[in-house]
Formats: sequence, C-alpha cells, structure tokens
Amino acid sequence: MNNIANQAVQVIREPRLQVFERLANTIPQNDFGLPIFLYRADLVPPNLENLDEKERNGHLQAASITISYREGFPTFQYGIPLWGQMDHEPSADFNLFQQYLELGNSKGYRQLADLERQPDVEGLISLRGLQELYTYNFWAPRAKAHDLFIAASHRKLREARIMSAENMHYMEAENLLSRLRKQFDVIFSEEALQAIPPDKAVNMLSKLHLLQQRALGIDGSQGKGQNNGEGPPAHATMEVTLRQMAKDSGATIQAEQGQKNNSLDLLLNDPQAAGMAQELIVRMSVKGGQFQPPKAGAPAIEADAAADLKLIGQ
Repeated sequence: MNNIANQAVQVIREPRLQVFERLANTIPQNDFGLPIFLYRADLVPPNLENLDEKERNGHLQAASITISYREGFPTFQYGIPLWGQMDHEPSADFNLFQQYLELGNSKGYRQLADLERQPDVEGLISLRGLQELYTYNFWAPRAKAHDLFIAASHRKLREARIMSAENMHYMEAENLLSRLRKQFDVIFSEEALQAIPPDKAVNMLSKLHLLQQRALGIDGSQGKGQNNGEGPPAHATMEVTLRQMAKDSGATIQAEQGQKNNSLDLLLNDPQAAGMAQELIVRMSVKGGQFQPPKAGAPAIEADAAADLKLIGQ
C-alpha cells in the first residue's frame, strides 16, 4: 500500500469541494436511482459559480462523463461498469474505492471511518481526504450500482438453480412413477379391485380426485377455480391468457413505463441523444445548487434548448 502514499492520493481542497457537491446534487437520476451522467472533478474549476454562463456551460460540457445503460446496468465507455476504474481516476484512488466496496462484504455496511482504520490505509490518508474522494469520484452512486448488480445477479442465479432443480426433480419423479404404474397394474388387478370393501373404495376414489385437483392447481376444499383463483379465468381466450401472463411477469408495467419514458430510453441507448441532453442540462447551468434557465438575452441558446427538448421527446 506504500504505492498509495508514493502516488500521493490527490484531493482538491475547498472551496471546490462545496461547489462540486452542489453540482453533483443536480445530476438527474433514472428509475434505478442512479445518475445518467457524471462530472470529472478535475475539469470543474473552483470558481465555476462566478463564471459567466457561456464559460460555465463550456466547463460543464467538457467535464461530462456519459453513462450507458445499454447492457441493462450502468457502464462507462467500452463497457466498463460504473464501479470500475474511471479513465481519469488514479490507481491509488481506485484501490481505496475497491477497499470501500469490500467493507460491504466484510462488515455488512460501509463507513469511511472504518476504511481509514484499515491496516493498509491507516496513516496514509486522512478521513477528510477520504471524504473528498468519496465526493469527487462519486463513490456513493458507484457503490449503489455495484450492490444492485450483485443482488440482481444472485437473484437470477437463484432462479436458474430453482429451474434446474425443478426439472431434475420432475424427471426423477417421472421415472419413479412410470415404474410404479407397472407395479400398480399387478397389485390392482380386476380381481383385487372387486375385493376392496365399498367404504375403502370410496375413500380411495376421494383421495384420487384430490390428487388430480392438486396436479391441476385446483384447491377443491376452498372451492376456488383454476390455479386457486389466480391467473386468467377458466376457459379464457388465448389472448386473455397471454395478456394475464404478460401482466404477471411485469411486461405490461414495463410497457406503460416505456410510453412514459421514451425520452429516457432514447438517452440510455443513443449516445448522441444522451450527449445532447447533457448539453441541454449544462446550458441551464448551476448556481447555488439549483438549475437556472438561460437568460433572456440569449435567444439562440433558448432556441437550441427548445430544439433539443423536442428531439429527445420531452
């Protein structure tokens, strides 16, 4: 870890930290609660809020880092995940971030104070320095993206294992049933069935009916219909059945959200549109932690902003 000390984890002192914190808070988020782009801290000047609108927008445009969700999770350029190393991020800083991520596995939670006390970190960087890296390098959203991805991966893996186990159990049961059927033909011959007392025969018939109902997903004791009252109604058309299945899988909800989020989908899948959206947000600028609309004396900027809004479907 001496390399970290030798590389001198570089942090930028006040007042840039306050400016960058306000700027970071204005970044839009998607449905995952993750940013649609980031800013490079080294390209944001400490006097950003004192610059005129044109200069401020120019700096922010140059500092923008596009994030793609094309693969279903956030990535930088060339598919590097959001929790991977950024192009401008020194290796020493990224190593600290990786140790911060690992705290979630070793402790179940993450705290910068705990990171400072790690044997490989203690004495090499102050808690204030870690706080600055936490802000400048967007540790919070990057850690959140990492945790969401791991949780989703585990869920999908569990689903795959369940399907595999169900298939294996089904094949084993089918094999045993086929062998038992042959034995039943011998045990329950015509003579044997005729020798069964009537009360026992009725009891056997009742149990067989219940077995059939359970196999069909019908709970006869509660009088519910097909699939215990879930899913499409009995004798529903194929269209209704498919619609119900789509609804159960969440596809219709996604479709409804897709109608509302066409512009967001365009941003996530079209780098050119995403760049234009970033430029539009930059044009609106940031001052005092709030977006400011273009000034009245800038008709050209207003026209460009309106055109961009129209293009991205707002």
